[in-house]
Amino acid sequence: MKEALVGLRRNHVVLVVDDEPTVLRLLERKLRDEPYCLLTTSQAGMAAGWLQACDVSLVIADQWMPELNGLELLRAVAETSPTTQRVLLTAAASGEVVLGSLADRIRMLMTKPWDAHDLRRRIRLLLRERELDLERRELNAEMARG
Repeated sequence: MKEALVGLRRNHVVLVVDDEPTVLRLLERKLRDEPYCLLTTSQAGMAAGWLQACDVSLVIADQWMPELNGLELLRAVAETSPTTQRVLLTAAASGEVVLGSLADRIRMLMTKPWDAHDLRRRIRLLLRERELDLERRELNAEMARG
């Protein structure tokens, strides 16, 4: 599995926010061998703290949480960290959720249950996409400096 990540050039942090402890444990188990730092929390407030404290590459947020729903959390992520990839996790993708995720440029809508292999593959693709975006921004900044 790790061979597929040879193309990644940066250290990545993936943050998962879900109020269901069983979902968090399952994701920890399925993603533990991946070559990125995985942070998990059931509290939106803790997630906000981590987002301020470190460079988070990707956030996976559950849609239905008591403190703050996933769309609201991912909107806040987009405002404070526009290069962070955003994934919405939901048990039921209603029209409202789908339209909200499209409007907020959520990179992926993931429904429960998910296929672990597909999830790992999609996370790798999103991390590589972020790297390319950061490289493009760095090149544009260099060109602007002259």
